[in-house]
Amino acid sequence: MFNNTSDWEIHGGSYYNVSGDASISLGGGERGFKLLAKSIVASVFHNSQEHFPPPKCHPDTRKRILNDLMTLITWDLSPPILWLYGPAGAGKSAIAQSIAERCEEENPKRLASSFFFSRRTSDRNSEKHLVATISYQLAVNLPKTKPIIEEIVENDPLVFSRSVKVQLQNLVVEPLRRVSKEYSPHRFIIIDGLDECNGDANQCSILYAIREAVSGQRLPISFLIASHPEPHIRNFFNNNLFKLSQHIPLTQNSESRNDVKIFLRKEFKRICKDRGLSTTWRSYQDIQTLAEKASGHFIYPSTVIRFIDDPQHYPPMVHVT
Repeated sequence: MFNNTSDWEIHGGSYYNVSGDASISLGGGERGFKLLAKSIVASVFHNSQEHFPPPKCHPDTRKRILNDLMTLITWDLSPPILWLYGPAGAGKSAIAQSIAERCEEENPKRLASSFFFSRRTSDRNSEKHLVATISYQLAVNLPKTKPIIEEIVENDPLVFSRSVKVQLQNLVVEPLRRVSKEYSPHRFIIIDGLDECNGDANQCSILYAIREAVSGQRLPISFLIASHPEPHIRNFFNNNLFKLSQHIPLTQNSESRNDVKIFLRKEFKRICKDRGLSTTWRSYQDIQTLAEKASGHFIYPSTVIRFIDDPQHYPPMVHVT
């Protein structure tokens, strides 16, 4: 190389002496990361544009459940799976969203990933992109996992066509296992609306994959799963995840009923201020009646407030029977 040369000066740079056939690849694992990015659904992030405005707990409500959940997810000895469940309108998604936002404000490193299912859109009601989306967020939020994930994807570009169990093992468990000693405290993954994923079998396959991921090994990660207590989901938790999970029901109680009253009072006060209305526009009895109809669930009063606050319904009226 450089035969019969003289008076050369090379400052910096690199040179290669290659004989025969060779393939030179530059850019590290960026190809793997690009393949990963093409396989995700960004609209399921808790802070995505399509998720805006997100459902979340009204200030001064749900304090106990939020504090209890924050304690559990920040306690390294908690079970690896937390199951938050309740009927429609109980506020599961709002609580999951509030937990995600609270973590971003108080301790951004705690939240590793979030995935909010929704049966209303085809890209958010399928398990096909679940693991890739979780893995992408891991690579971003836990940077030491990124080169490992890139390598795995580059070595098997069809990994996204594997079963949920195999994907979770390869794209989440393996990277976390290899960096487990480098990440403390624990991080957690939010999966909201599991029951809104298409098909009972697919929902159970997700739970099975998570069970296999957390069984027999201590990873620096835990899961917060929110869903309706559908029979097949309840049975899976009771029969297959009982020793690996803590069940957190959202039931009607005096605290939830009081939270609904707080929500209604504050929202009516805001509407009065925004519209220049007298505070006597709505009565104490209106709030009491609406709160009783809500039965401790937020979906009914939230719908009422959205209707009253709609500019098309002006001046706003409350007629409760």
